Amino acid sequence: MASLPPVFPTLRMRFILLRSSGWRGFPQRLDFREPMMEQRHQPRKGSSESARRFWRRFGVTLLCMGMAFIPLMTGCNDYPLKRLVVKNYTEITKTESLAAVKAVDILFVIDNSGSMEEEQAKLQRNFEAFINELVSKDINDYQIGVITTDMADPSQGGRLQGKTVKIINGQTMSKAVVIQNFKENVIVGTTGTSYEKALDAMKRALSPEMIGKGKPNEGFLRDGATLAIIFVGDEDDCSNNGSIRENEVSSDVCRIPSDKVLLNDQGDPELGNDGKPQRGQLENLIPVKSYIDFLKGLNRKVVVGGIIGNPLVYKNEKEKVLIDPEGGCQKDIECFNGSVEHRCVYIDPKTTKCGGCSVTENGTKFTVAPGFRLFDIIKEFGGESNWFPICGNDAGFKTALLDFAGLIIQSFDRINLERKPAGDQSVLVQVVNENNEVTSKVEKAPASDTPCTSDNDCSGGGLCAAVSLTGAADKKCHGNGWVLEAALGDAQGAVLRLSGEASKLIEPGYKVKVVYVVKNE
Repeated sequence: MASLPPVFPTLRMRFILLRSSGWRGFPQRLDFREPMMEQRHQPRKGSSESARRFWRRFGVTLLCMGMAFIPLMTGCNDYPLKRLVVKNYTEITKTESLAAVKAVDILFVIDNSGSMEEEQAKLQRNFEAFINELVSKDINDYQIGVITTDMADPSQGGRLQGKTVKIINGQTMSKAVVIQNFKENVIVGTTGTSYEKALDAMKRALSPEMIGKGKPNEGFLRDGATLAIIFVGDEDDCSNNGSIRENEVSSDVCRIPSDKVLLNDQGDPELGNDGKPQRGQLENLIPVKSYIDFLKGLNRKVVVGGIIGNPLVYKNEKEKVLIDPEGGCQKDIECFNGSVEHRCVYIDPKTTKCGGCSVTENGTKFTVAPGFRLFDIIKEFGGESNWFPICGNDAGFKTALLDFAGLIIQSFDRINLERKPAGDQSVLVQVVNENNEVTSKVEKAPASDTPCTSDNDCSGGGLCAAVSLTGAADKKCHGNGWVLEAALGDAQGAVLRLSGEASKLIEPGYKVKVVYVVKNE
């Protein structure tokens, strides 16, 4: 078959799938309803063999023309996009930035409401482990800033906080000075509003009104640097469209829909300052997607993690079985897993879910709200496993900070694929510029015979990785191209990295486009 033009790389792949009966995982023949087509175009009795060949070729031509239009109709998008479903397989496209330099701007978004004193102290006590991990991996070009979730106080509202310095710089300060400054800046107090607006504060801190020349946060967001955001809070985000009467009603109205009213411990309606029952305001929260779109519009690599109220509650930690009853929970008691109390909370006006956690501080027990909205943005830019419970102890905070450091380190050369590709043959990797034009096509990196335990064992910038996702776990050094690795921790997807000379194809503003096929669940 003649080679297809480069503009249709996915179509070329589809022809390979159609023509090859031995492609890994696919059935011997793809069912595109050929029998039906043959019936509709069955030649009249007595027709010649050439006529039958004509109808057969005509039907195949129509099929190919229809498939050729699929890429044109779907277009390009930064979000994973289903493009072709064949039997039990789906094609997904992901386009993501890779850092051209190992520089990172780290923004801590810290809840400063009345219940956060101990959590800020835990963050302060365990920060040194975070910096030590970054420095140990030669990540020295970093900046750190701290903001609060308070959007009511003009001295906060997305402004970087700090007693001595507001932007902590790893290149101009010694590690000891970095640690000292962060320990000062992280204690943001507990007098902030109970309407925690972590997402609004994050967006404003990174907007031109704060980042521009002569503005309060000038110099924090640098061209070409990766942006890392770490949320720390014991309440979910309550960024809203301004229609909530915040001086008159409790922030708990952010967690229930408008057809419900807040109830007190006795089951009676909770009255606001105006003497009226407090009706839910969940519908007035700003959609998380608008903040995701904002971060994507910054045109840089973004990673997000969080120490938040549990967005997932398991009845079986080992097998990761969620505790949520079918159809959603109705009461908090349904979310008790035998050891820790959780809450039943709305994630949208029609759906409830178990979440949150419990903690005892100074003899008082608190049940923390789940950070569902924060979890949505963490999933988009970090992955489902990049959160830790705000109710954790010092060891838990230290583990969280070490994992966040690992997330930053990995961000420089990794693209997370939410699903595991069906096979190496199903993966197409390209480098595209700011205009989404293909500048390079990247082939799979060949594995050498050299065993390894880390990238440091490989020469020429080669990567140390398993030969395949499904093959033996033994690692080998790889040459120039892309490699696939299993996702870290409990994640179900895979990680794609560029090895050797391929890693030098990334210039400022360039992105990596990955098209791959997954088996449907």
